[in-house]
Amino acid sequence: MKGKKTGGRKKGTVNKVTAITRSLINEIASGMIDTVLKDIALLEPKDRVHVFIKLAEFNIAKPQSIDISLSPEKVKTIEQRLGELSQENEK
Repeated sequence: MKGKKTGGRKKGTVNKVTAITRSLINEIASGMIDTVLKDIALLEPKDRVHVFIKLAEFNIAKPQSIDISLSPEKVKTIEQRLGELSQENEK
């Protein structure tokens, strides 16, 4: 029965340890929110911005850079490519 799940958690069931850990972290964070906000307010403006950016990384996906080169010598029309392929087939 290779490939078929025969035991363990059912699909979609949350891991208990993960759920407990997340719950605990949320409780601790909720209890500390006022203190953390006061601490952030005491920081220098540049440090406050740094903290904001670090916290934002948890909620906002970072854009990924993609290198796209469109130099004329590399861009070929479909007709050019088909011509090259037909010449390769003739050889």
